[in-house]
Amino acid sequence: MISSWITGTDSSGNTHTARIVTRGNDERYVECDSCDYQRRVSWSARDTAESHLWNAHDASGFHRRLAAGPFVVAGIALLVMFFFLAKSHMI
Repeated sequence: MISSWITGTDSSGNTHTARIVTRGNDERYVECDSCDYQRRVSWSARDTAESHLWNAHDASGFHRRLAAGPFVVAGIALLVMFFFLAKSHMI
């Protein structure tokens, strides 16, 4: 599941994007859309993504965009939890 995107622009005006992806047992990866770069990270995924964009593509002016998926899943989980809590107090 994609958790966020880091986007930067190089001196030629090209936009480069690195995705922070969670797979399997909460393993986080940084994947670049501009090249075949893929790296597993244990911490500091955003710094790793920015570092790759800076070093490999000479990009700067980074912007972060969060994915909606994790928020939707958390919202549904909260609704289910509230439903069961309300139902258990009605007895």
